[in-house]
Amino acid sequence: MFDANSIDLTAAPEYRKKATVLAFLMEQGATYDKLGSWGSNQEFPGTHYTIVGMVQQAPEFVGGRVIGTTDVYGCAVEEFEGMYVPTGNPHEYRKTETIRAVQVDEPFVIDTTTRDGNIEVKDANGQAGDWVVLQPKGERQRISADFFADLYELAPEAED
Repeated sequence: MFDANSIDLTAAPEYRKKATVLAFLMEQGATYDKLGSWGSNQEFPGTHYTIVGMVQQAPEFVGGRVIGTTDVYGCAVEEFEGMYVPTGNPHEYRKTETIRAVQVDEPFVIDTTTRDGNIEVKDANGQAGDWVVLQPKGERQRISADFFADLYELAPEAED
């Protein structure tokens, strides 16, 4: 399987978020069940934000369980507060920064990492057509092709 950790995303096209999210500051640790979509659970030992995507996804069936119809995940406080602004509606935020991303044409694995290099999810599985994303502060992750199309659009500056 292709190791997508080797992809250089520094010159990849820029994309911006189309959708807004709901976010809630959580003052205790949590584990997010990401086995179906990311290939591993996401762990936060302390204070963080819980993000609820407002784009609906088809449910996934994993090990006889239905895994969500919307995306729910965690984000470190410092990263969240540097990437999101309130929209004026309660708990609703819009991502302000652009990402760099490439679509991969074969199955792959990637480590989801924070900007300081800590691995949040080891060897997340990607399918052909999924995207490898570099967040503005260095976090790397995999996003499914359908979900990427729902969430992102080419940044206006990149269209010129």
